[in-house]
Amino acid sequence: MNYGNFLSETGKYKQAETIYLKALNVFKNTVGKTDIMYAKQLVNLGQFYFVSNQYKNSLDVFNEALEIYDKNNLSNSYIAGLALTGKGLTLQNLGELGKALEIQLKAQTILRNELGENHKEYGKVTQNLGGTYYLIGQIEKAVEQYQKAYDAYENSIKQGNYLFGLLLASIADALVVLDKIPDALNYYDIAAQNFKVNFGETSFYYATALLSKGIALSLSGDYNEALKIFNEVEPIIKSTSDKKSTIQYLFYFHLAMTYDLIGDTSATLSSNL
Repeated sequence: MNYGNFLSETGKYKQAETIYLKALNVFKNTVGKTDIMYAKQLVNLGQFYFVSNQYKNSLDVFNEALEIYDKNNLSNSYIAGLALTGKGLTLQNLGELGKALEIQLKAQTILRNELGENHKEYGKVTQNLGGTYYLIGQIEKAVEQYQKAYDAYENSIKQGNYLFGLLLASIADALVVLDKIPDALNYYDIAAQNFKVNFGETSFYYATALLSKGIALSLSGDYNEALKIFNEVEPIIKSTSDKKSTIQYLFYFHLAMTYDLIGDTSATLSSNL
């Protein structure tokens, strides 16, 4: 499946899907559709479908893998925990937050019992759980889970790993809601530097961290600094996303709002064109 991972990571999703399905077919014809090795390949396929935004397919595949683990009396194993992690994150992205919360709590318990709280996979599911708490408005609980995830990463991966960047950006988002803007800005800066090193200055990740910082500055009333960041991030956002994408909507909405707040009506109009 390594070649499929490479194709997926380089954005060649059609070719990657072909490789994943061929590999899955090999396992089906050799070990059968009830074997745990087949289920593991289903989890790989589910993760691919998630990354390529095919959430319905992702959910179906994770459910199939979980059924196999259940039939093999492995419902509480770490491999089932990984499948539940994928399912929970998929449900989160489908907007089914109640179901996502239930699945993520179950996955977290399994991975804590099987791998311990200092394992990377425990950190991942805990970060995802924090994201669900954030989305349902339980911000304090979100921060609590994010801290647990940070502790897990600190004990399992190198400090510069991109997972730290993702987590710190999530912590910053929560701090903005809690009106702790200076702390949030610091976390956005660290996350942006992480993304710059791991993905480059023209990457989508780097752009989102900068945009979030600009929004936080605008919300805090520091409009001039916010506009400086918006000007810096605009060409990156345009080159890494579609015109109708959520990130472009957020960018132009907050850009227009910031111009409006400083009384620049002409700039507000042009930013909406």
